[in-house]
Amino acid sequence: MPPQHRADNPTALDDWIAASTETPKRCALFCDIDGTIAPVVSRAEDAMVPLAVSRTLGRLSARLGIVACVSGRGAADAKRLVGVGGVVYAGAHGAELLNPATGEVERAPELEAWRKPIHEFVEELDVQALRRDGVRLEDKDFIQALHWRGTEDDEIAEQLVHGVEEKATERGFEIHRGRKVLEIRPPVTFNKGLVVSRLIRQSSALHAAYIGDDLTDIDAFDALRQLHASGDLEGALCVGVASEEQPERLVNGADLMVDGPAGVAELLDSI
Repeated sequence: MPPQHRADNPTALDDWIAASTETPKRCALFCDIDGTIAPVVSRAEDAMVPLAVSRTLGRLSARLGIVACVSGRGAADAKRLVGVGGVVYAGAHGAELLNPATGEVERAPELEAWRKPIHEFVEELDVQALRRDGVRLEDKDFIQALHWRGTEDDEIAEQLVHGVEEKATERGFEIHRGRKVLEIRPPVTFNKGLVVSRLIRQSSALHAAYIGDDLTDIDAFDALRQLHASGDLEGALCVGVASEEQPERLVNGADLMVDGPAGVAELLDSI
């Protein structure tokens, strides 16, 4: 289906596409990966970005000022999944940035001190018991994620995850929830909005668009709107990706919604 406009901002997409046509090097395009350009799957390691979408991102990265993928995955894993050299990759919800010149991952130094405590916490968990009820652990270095998509009994899985959440909170870790996922993070401030703001301020972009499907993407929506309100951006477009699990806050924060990764692919083709 074609992109669906929200009634409160019906021209936002048209304005951004016009800017990308008239002044492409002053335009920035940011997008999440899982659930946005890659369909959601039960196991994160099975996710795939369609080749046609990767090619479209490659085309856009050559034409626009910035094209960046901003993911909850590690930055190197994000690049592996998308497979386009001209794209900027921000990983771990903005805590990592892949330097395109060196291929090395830049990370805030204060995060390193939390890797060992988080790993020690996970080692104390009864991982086998979690697995028996369909809760899977994903090691994202200094972030540890619990997934329970596709479990036989969501209620039991939720109870187990909630128990881990309480213990993690007692230990001083930050907790972030998404679509059937709970992340245990260091108590260090980082989010997608901060890295999007950083990339925009380091560029000559005057128009920016962000496409995402989950709660963590709302931080990026907020960042674009703040940059627009302050005059750093002339135009900001926030695109939400519809799904059966779409958070209400995402819908309320989007200028328009598109129908799943297929709708995102169609939108990218139109730029």
